Amino acid sequence: MIYDQIINILMVAFGVEIVRLYFQVFCWKRRNPHKARWIVWVLYISFQIAIMVFNASHPFAILMINILLAFLICKLTYDVELKLAVFLAGTLYVVWMLVEVATNYVLTLTGVALLENGFIVGVVISKIVMYILLLVMSRYTKADYMANLPFKYWLSLFTVPAATIFIIHNSFMITVGSDRSVFFFTSTVLLIWINYMIFDVYNRLGKQIIDDRKLLIYEQQLKICEQQANTREQAYRETARLRHDLKQYLVALFTDIEAKDYDLAQNKIQELLKQNQIYRQEAVHSGNICIDALLSYKDAEAIQEKIKTEYDISVIPELPFERGDLCVILGNLLDNAIEAAAKVENSEKWLKTQIQYNKGCILIAVENSCNDKFINYDHDRYLTTKPDKTEHGIGLESVRYTAEKYHGTVEIEKKEAIFKVTVFMYAR
Repeated sequence: MIYDQIINILMVAFGVEIVRLYFQVFCWKRRNPHKARWIVWVLYISFQIAIMVFNASHPFAILMINILLAFLICKLTYDVELKLAVFLAGTLYVVWMLVEVATNYVLTLTGVALLENGFIVGVVISKIVMYILLLVMSRYTKADYMANLPFKYWLSLFTVPAATIFIIHNSFMITVGSDRSVFFFTSTVLLIWINYMIFDVYNRLGKQIIDDRKLLIYEQQLKICEQQANTREQAYRETARLRHDLKQYLVALFTDIEAKDYDLAQNKIQELLKQNQIYRQEAVHSGNICIDALLSYKDAEAIQEKIKTEYDISVIPELPFERGDLCVILGNLLDNAIEAAAKVENSEKWLKTQIQYNKGCILIAVENSCNDKFINYDHDRYLTTKPDKTEHGIGLESVRYTAEKYHGTVEIEKKEAIFKVTVFMYAR
């Protein structure tokens, strides 16, 4: 029957999408495109079609060949160890088989599995269930664009496949044994297509969210670079002015020393040093140019706000993290900390920064004093208190997104008048 063949083709395509999503969930680093990968995919698709057309009846052999082809797909597509590729391929089909057995058991209880074409209903529903399980996993492993959608919208998506299962089951029960079986096959094909289109649209929306976040991060990187460039330019101009006035200073100092007015000469020297202190000061000397430059720049801002600073830095000269990403995290955390500490009304304005690197892992912790009335907390989120919501309030979101690139975590603690953000990341 032509409708059977159409559904079989759709099920093959659905199965290919399940395999692709499964490895995307559990494998992170992709290999460069290779011709052998496409050959294996063609073999896998051809084998699935052959099973459908010839009604293959050797389940163990089919299982072993599927595991072998899935292993080759994993190994040629992702940079994973041999043992892990074997484990993932085997686990995929073990779980898939359990889902099919559970689905068949439920359909047997409802009587569908015992009816003509009940097998097709089982195949469709088991693949939808498998797809739902993978979408749940991808949400928590951040392996899919839809993982970036707000939770309530992501959760609402599951009403679509759930309703699909309900409609397919009941339409089959209504049309079985009648001349209306065409309605069942047509509605099944349309429902599968609708599911694909809806999830594809949401996936594209998730990609758009990622692109928007990247754009915000690039803007922040440019802003940080511009701030550092302006500071260096200002320091250069101040140094040039001092060099130009150095002769006059030396003449004045010589006159004071000649007159044995040492106190006045000392005061002039201290004033000269103080004028250029904020531009010469280096807060840390960790050996990492990126971190040293950024911390020194932010330390100068803290000094202007009369904030006491403390640093505990232990890093290597070249970290396995992109410099731009480190600037986004440190820049946002320190900007927020300086802004919050500056609003403390008493003299207890302080800021502590800790950065520790060890064996591919980095810990970044920024702790500061704060004023409770300037902390805006809502549903596990700390929001901006600035009037322009579109331009501000994206700092912590940028930090979270950047940390997720390295499968990291961001923890926020608020105790009395102390605010602390801790970021932990792993080298990729």
